[in-house]
Amino acid sequence: MRRLRLVLYALFIIVAAVFGIDQYTRMKDRDKTAPVITDDLEYIEVSVGASDADLLQGLHAEDNVDGDVTDSLLVVSRSKFLSRGLVKVNYAAFDSHNNVATYTRRVRYVDYISPRFSASQPFRYLNRSGYSVLTGVHAVDVFDGDITNRIRAITANSNIGTNVTLEVTNTAGDTASILINLLADDSDSYNTPSPGLTTYIMYTSVGVEPALRENIRGIWRNGKTTDFDQMDEDAPYSSDMVMIDDSEVDYYTPGTYPVIYTLQSGGYSRGSSYMYLIVEEY
Repeated sequence: MRRLRLVLYALFIIVAAVFGIDQYTRMKDRDKTAPVITDDLEYIEVSVGASDADLLQGLHAEDNVDGDVTDSLLVVSRSKFLSRGLVKVNYAAFDSHNNVATYTRRVRYVDYISPRFSASQPFRYLNRSGYSVLTGVHAVDVFDGDITNRIRAITANSNIGTNVTLEVTNTAGDTASILINLLADDSDSYNTPSPGLTTYIMYTSVGVEPALRENIRGIWRNGKTTDFDQMDEDAPYSSDMVMIDDSEVDYYTPGTYPVIYTLQSGGYSRGSSYMYLIVEEY
């Protein structure tokens, strides 16, 4: 019995030694060299709708053992903006031994636009109780989609002020802002019929006059808008009764300008609504 134990012990030592030598040889001969990523372009320009495949254009990956491993290339991350529309994109490539190569290059989104606001309610209130300047305000971004929940209203103090800055930032670090003038109504003006608009914030490009009349939706009164097509047949109002004053707008200079929509009825001016027109330069 003792001899059998000695034989088994010897066999165990031999097997362990063989296994150890095999593992040492494998580790010694294991491929530890990462692939090499090369770039035909070094810098690319793409659309904001570019896919990962578009971002990989011009890149190749070669491994000393596996050969061409370009198919393993992937987009790892994208930096915040270095300047408007310009980012650094980080890439990686792998070989069959899980060696990883990384590469970084600059990418410009040629058609990028900053986040945009819209507002379905006028910036006016009857009193400060329960009023929020963010009611009806939305923001969308070409990368992040709806970012309404990121909008901040910045005032000089904790109360609603005459002027409020609306501000929103996307994940690329670009911040858009607009200065809004709040109108405080008394009971009479709050109940006076005024033009109701589709949006109270609109965008246009330098040199382009937008279809301002198409923005007229109905009649705003007492905190809500009634569309023209939902009014009674004997309702006295129509979009033809709205006068538009864009005299303060400089369509050739970027900036934010007021456009005034005024309802004319019975030869008199009734209520007015203010829209903010943002002229952008691309």
